[in-house]
Amino acid sequence: MKRTAAIIFSMSIVGLIGCGDKDTVTRPTPPPATWRTTIVDSTGNVGAYTSLALDAHGNPRISYHDWTNGDLRYVAKNGTMWTMETVEATGNVGAFTSLALDGEGNPRIGYYDFTNTDLKYAAKNGGTWTVETVDATGNMGRNTSLTLDGQGNPRISYHNILNGDLRYAGRNGGTWTLENADSTVDVGFGSSLALDGQGNPRIGYHNLLNGDLRYAAKNGGSWSTEIVDSTAFVGECISLALDGQGNPRISYYDDTSGDLKYAAKSSGTWTVETVDATGNVGAYNSLALDAHGNPRISYYEDITGNLKYAARNSGTWTVETVDATGNVGTYNSLALDAEGNPRISYYDSGTGDLKYADWVTH
Repeated sequence: MKRTAAIIFSMSIVGLIGCGDKDTVTRPTPPPATWRTTIVDSTGNVGAYTSLALDAHGNPRISYHDWTNGDLRYVAKNGTMWTMETVEATGNVGAFTSLALDGEGNPRIGYYDFTNTDLKYAAKNGGTWTVETVDATGNMGRNTSLTLDGQGNPRISYHNILNGDLRYAGRNGGTWTLENADSTVDVGFGSSLALDGQGNPRIGYHNLLNGDLRYAAKNGGSWSTEIVDSTAFVGECISLALDGQGNPRISYYDDTSGDLKYAAKSSGTWTVETVDATGNVGAYNSLALDAHGNPRISYYEDITGNLKYAARNSGTWTVETVDATGNVGTYNSLALDAEGNPRISYYDSGTGDLKYADWVTH
């Protein structure tokens, strides 16, 4: 069942109307806010590997995989209307999608081609999609994470399955440059990419061999890597964001304890805390920071099959259930609108639908 949060706010302002006279003005109570959930696409088994972005007006755009037909799909909402389209349908494509919008709101998608085991990139301009292969040197492109630099150039982190490397691709003009960010054995799982204010890449990722959460940063042409958390087996499912000063924040899953955790680096030091420890939570998670750098995380609770949301303000985490109708919340992707209101795309594994949740006032 949905959890409804009612916010009741009243304030009395005391002002002087003469010496010793008081007048009390009571502000009206604002309307309550609640989570609203919507089925976006139910045409077959659709909605895995969702990635959400909001345009300049707060309209949602979602990339996702169509398991029934093996296609990469894209949906956009304008006003009250959702418009769906197939981006690529050649073979089984569209896993591990990662969506970003350029300065004009044009969608760009990084994704994995199951059939050819390649990393691919799709871009829409003027109503037409163009698709290109980024890396075909082996089994490339799982755990894809895409972002755009200040000029709209794509940058992608991803996993090399054959060699177990963390890879990074960047395109300037029409040329892709490919490199290894970390070649330690069995790294690159669950990669999540962000760029700092100067366009330098930062990547959170998992080392499968040692079970560590790791972080890679490139400055001046060189990559440096470090271990964030090595307590048991952690970091397989992660999401990275940078605050206004470029400090990394990572939400991730602790496979050993079954907890959702959060790591933050400030002044050169990592601090780690547990967000939710109510039993096998966070295996799918997505992190966003509000305008003040406060973390917000959408995530999946395996025991109940619910989609949940956590927010931290003044050092305290609050946790709530977003959707509890069936087995929902895997492959979730979180974005915040201009006012900091959360929007989440996610998969309903019980019905095979793509769903969308937004926090709204009535």
